[in-house]
Parts: sequence; C-alpha cells; structure tokens
Amino acid sequence: MIVERRLLPRFSLQIPVLLTLSDTQVKIAARTCNASAGGIFFHADEIIAEQEEVEFTMKFPPALTSAPLEVVCRARVVRSEICNPAGTVGIAVSLHEFDFIFNYPNWQDSLMLADLE
Repeated sequence: MIVERRLLPRFSLQIPVLLTLSDTQVKIAARTCNASAGGIFFHADEIIAEQEEVEFTMKFPPALTSAPLEVVCRARVVRSEICNPAGTVGIAVSLHEFDFIFNYPNWQDSLMLADLE
C-alpha cells in the first residue's frame, strides 16, 4: 500500500530549467514534471546527491500567467533516483526560497488598489 505523504496539492507542469548546484556552480539540464508550493519534481539526465542545494529559474509563458513571469528558486534535493531503464533521473526538491520577477514594462501600473486590499 502506498501512503501519500504530500501536504500540498501538486499540478502537472513541464518547463525546461537549468539546475545550478550551489557549491560547484555545475549546471544540469532538467524539465519540471509536477510542482506544488513546497516542492518540484524534475526529470534530468544526471543524479544529484540528496541534501545538495540547487538554484534554478522557471520561465512561465504569458499564456499561463497573463504576463511573462520568472520565478527564481532555491531548493534542497530530497530524492534523486533512476526512473526507467533508459536512465532518466527523477529529482525531487523542497523549495526554501523563491522570488517572482515580472518581465513586462510598467507592471506595477497595472495593479489596482483593490487588488492589494
């Protein structure tokens, strides 16, 4: 029997990212598979050690967010395992910090005071 341990709902999300190992600055190409507010699961070609700190930027297209948006994330690897015979690696990270970067001119001007209340 599988016991679900996730605390937050996950949603399917496929975005290419470049994971940067915080200690060595080594970069590893990956693609998000699913995400929640607390963590993200990636597919990659290389295993990353558990507890390794990684940084990455997710670039969301305007079709998903109504305006170009980037989220810069810092996370810790909680699981890294080979997923299939072809060697694809699954990497689960726990997010501990993220910053939103809105990429369109005068985005603050588009906010209404009512939106902030």
